[in-house]
Amino acid sequence: MAQATLLKRIRTNILRLRRDAGLSADPLKFGSTSGPDLPLARRWADAIRRGCVLFYDRDEVHVGLRGIDWSGAHRRHQEWPAQLNRFFWLPHLARVHAADGGDDLPRLARATIEDWMDQRGPYAAHRPMGAGDNTLNLSIRIGQLERWGWWNGIIGYADTGVFDDAFVARMLESTAGQLEFLRAHLAPVGNWRISHLNCLLFAGLALPGCRKHRAFAAAGLRETFLRQVEPDGAHCEHTPNYHLWMTELYTTLWRLGRAHRDLALGLDSGKLLRMWDYAVASMTPDGQTAGLHDSHRWKPDAKGRADWLARREAIRREAGLRGASVWQPRRAPSRFFPDAGQLFLRDGWTSEATFLLFDASRWGGAHGHLSRLAVSLYAGGRMLLYDPGICTYEMSDPFAAHGKSTPAHNTITVNDWSQNAANPDRPEVHLLERFALATATYAGGWFPGKYTWRWAQGLGLGHGGAHTRTLLWIKGRYAVVLDQVEVGAADVPFAAHWQFPAGPHGVDATGYRAWTCGAAANVLVQTLDGGTPLTLSVHEGRTEPLRGWLPTDVQGGRTPAPQLAFSGRSSGGPQTLVTLLVPFHGATVPEVAVAALPTERGAMGWELRWGDGAVDFLMLRPGLDLAIGTCGPVRTDGTLAFVACRRGRPRQALLHAGFNLNLGRRTLLAAARGGTYEWSAQA
Repeated sequence: MAQATLLKRIRTNILRLRRDAGLSADPLKFGSTSGPDLPLARRWADAIRRGCVLFYDRDEVHVGLRGIDWSGAHRRHQEWPAQLNRFFWLPHLARVHAADGGDDLPRLARATIEDWMDQRGPYAAHRPMGAGDNTLNLSIRIGQLERWGWWNGIIGYADTGVFDDAFVARMLESTAGQLEFLRAHLAPVGNWRISHLNCLLFAGLALPGCRKHRAFAAAGLRETFLRQVEPDGAHCEHTPNYHLWMTELYTTLWRLGRAHRDLALGLDSGKLLRMWDYAVASMTPDGQTAGLHDSHRWKPDAKGRADWLARREAIRREAGLRGASVWQPRRAPSRFFPDAGQLFLRDGWTSEATFLLFDASRWGGAHGHLSRLAVSLYAGGRMLLYDPGICTYEMSDPFAAHGKSTPAHNTITVNDWSQNAANPDRPEVHLLERFALATATYAGGWFPGKYTWRWAQGLGLGHGGAHTRTLLWIKGRYAVVLDQVEVGAADVPFAAHWQFPAGPHGVDATGYRAWTCGAAANVLVQTLDGGTPLTLSVHEGRTEPLRGWLPTDVQGGRTPAPQLAFSGRSSGGPQTLVTLLVPFHGATVPEVAVAALPTERGAMGWELRWGDGAVDFLMLRPGLDLAIGTCGPVRTDGTLAFVACRRGRPRQALLHAGFNLNLGRRTLLAAARGGTYEWSAQA
């Protein structure tokens, strides 16, 4: 048997590095995960034996075992050549080999690596890359601190003799050339830059002949932590799925830096904890992503997900952080991230809790969607108002651009066009005990251009204008969405969109209301008369244009799902829409009798009489810019007010941007300084 002492040495280096970085000593467990699932790994192993690769762990693509077309011409999808050149099968082969032994899987692993090296030839700093490859693939292919790749994928075979010293030396030579290319073409920004540097650091610490990359990579990663992780803890791309990747990586680097002071990584513990704060806050109550930008859209997961809150608490304890500046999520579960522009509201941490997402995101690059001021709602164990998340990364599929477009999101469109990348103003947010209030303005206009990874054909001739959205959440009951839309042209159509889950729904077009008809948790969406004539329509599985779809996977699979559109026409001045979002359980749709209240000029107000006997008063100035004055039985100098009554008596109230709030002869709030206040009869 040929000697394999070189791979044993590399294995020792990698396992020591994993220990220093706080990762599992088991090479089959990477990052915080438990490693490849054995049944899935067996599917992969069987496929590779037949010369097939599983695309997205699902679809078999025959590539052969020799003379593989590494350009990925087998299938037209952006991610296919990427996954092929990243060697995603290596961890699965290692997992099955660890369980079953034998040397057929080590030989298959070697054969695929050898075929790649045979066809690609040596890489060098300025030699062109092979078709289908790119620098992100390269950095993942070689391996990283907490991710698989060639080297992490083969160390489990060190005792088999299959990876003899001569072959490992050839791999090291190929790796050295690839790393030289990587350093010469280092990405300037984004997660690509971080992935590149992570690969260089891993190689510099673990692989013979690569030590020269250590200091360079460590300094670069320290710089990316400063520039790409914002003060509020959000990664600069403002996309939860990618943020989770960055959080896991920087946690590994933080621990590694504490074990290797010579690397001078120096990552700030407080900022790292805030990264975990964002990771926790952005999750739905059942521990999944909510579909914000290029994240996976919410799906029910019977297996459950990691306990992110417990993991965040473990990091807090490990860092020894405490005090008033440290978020206490169980005491204050809602969280606003001002640098990301994202507000995550919740009333608890059980899977049945209510979760609202207010997307006033600042533009974070190509993984962003044109979804400014969109609102998502989860309640009763499922998503009720959806963000579609990733539809597909294959931009020749019309569904890719649609999923990124404004009409696919729960916000306002003009002429059925999309927003551009302009940032909204920074939201004004008030998180109170019984209420939450947020307001922001997007003033970037709407355009017919198609956005994929960029506007390849430009924005096109559009309409200037602005959309201001205010979200009021009455905890334990419902939310109110106030939209003011102003377009710089008269007689232009605009619409407020609301995406339901796939499944049955009900519609009362004359009452401007629609609702889901699920087995348990449901939502009622109902507009109030804001003085703007509206029509209600529902689009489900429409193809020209694409409307009323949700993705089933990230390969372009989709399913019809009803999308509401409350549509009106611009008059050249501000148009106002007021919408109730009412989660409920079971099949009985909440009944609410709505009566307009007499108001002073320019103000609006409604009395809401609910089927359970509750009576609410909602009053506002559409622009939240002037005092309401007298509105029915309420008198206030605020710009928005809410009073909830039971059995004829006020129980709780909210006053925004004012001093005084009176119901009849009773003063509910009187403040010395103007602001946003709540009142409760219990208090």
